[in-house]
Amino acid sequence: GKSTVAAFFKAWGAEVHDADDIAKSIIGTHEAVKQKIRLLFGEDIFPSTQNFNKALLAERAFASGENQEKLNALVHPYVKEKIREIYHAALKKNPPLLVIEASMLFEAGSENLYNSVLVVTAPASCRIDRALKRGSLSKEQILLRMSLQMPEKEKIRRADYVIHNDGSLEALEAKAKTLYSKLLETQESKTFTRPG
Repeated sequence: GKSTVAAFFKAWGAEVHDADDIAKSIIGTHEAVKQKIRLLFGEDIFPSTQNFNKALLAERAFASGENQEKLNALVHPYVKEKIREIYHAALKKNPPLLVIEASMLFEAGSENLYNSVLVVTAPASCRIDRALKRGSLSKEQILLRMSLQMPEKEKIRRADYVIHNDGSLEALEAKAKTLYSKLLETQESKTFTRPG
C-alpha cells in the first residue's frame, strides 16, 4: 500500500525517497556500520566486499525484538542524517512535495521530523496476503515481523492522514489523489520541517 501510494505521488510530481533503500545503501557501503553488523550478526552477512546478504541479515535481525532494536539503533541515525541531506537538497529544487516512504517511522521515533505523516493501512489479513504474494517471506516470518512492529491502531492514532487500502487499485489511487491535492492546497508540501 505505502509503496503504491508513494509511486502515485511520484508520478504526480513529488520527490520520493524510500527509507528502506537508504538503510540498505548505508549497510552496504558504510564501513563503521558494516563492522558493527559483523560483530552483532556475524561475518557471513558480508560474503563479499561488494554486497551483503539481505535475507540473512533480516532473518537474524527479525529473530527477536532485541535484535531488531540493535539493528535499528545502529542504522537509524545514519538514515536520519541522509534524510536531512535529502531535505536540504530538496530545498534547492523545490519539488511540489517531498515524501519519505518509511515502514518504521514511528518505531524510529522520527515522526516529529515531518510536517505530516500518512499511514496507509489495510486489514491484517490483506497485509499478510499481499506480503505472501511478494514471495520473499513465509507466513510465519510475516507474522513475526508484524508482531515486532507498532500495532496498526497506534500508527493510525498517531498519523495526520490515513488511507484505508481495502479496495481496488483504482480506489486507492483516487484516495491518494484526493490527499495529494489536499497537501498541495494546504501548503503542507515540505514534509521535513526540522532538519536539525
